[in-house]
Amino acid sequence: MMKLIALSFMMALLVGLLSAAPQDISAQQVTEATCRSDYDALVTAIAQNREQSLNDIQTEIDTVFDLNHREKLKVELERVWDDEESQRNQASFILIDCLRSAEAK
Repeated sequence: MMKLIALSFMMALLVGLLSAAPQDISAQQVTEATCRSDYDALVTAIAQNREQSLNDIQTEIDTVFDLNHREKLKVELERVWDDEESQRNQASFILIDCLRSAEAK
């Protein structure tokens, strides 16, 4: 769960950097290849984070005997999938913004 929070923070930071003043972005060499490479790395990190979160929660479910706690953890399993979908959508918007920036040069 902490990894999901950390990944969300990293995505928010990346969005902040991409939405910086145009002169800050134009000073860098933003290319379509860079955008796609960064997007691929972000999507890979999202998938790895999902897998780790699912494994961590499932391990906890397997060791918990309290039925109420177990049910709450099962809800967390579903939330992991929802979080991943949201993060992938954010990554797509980041890619689109990056590609637009690359084209503007």
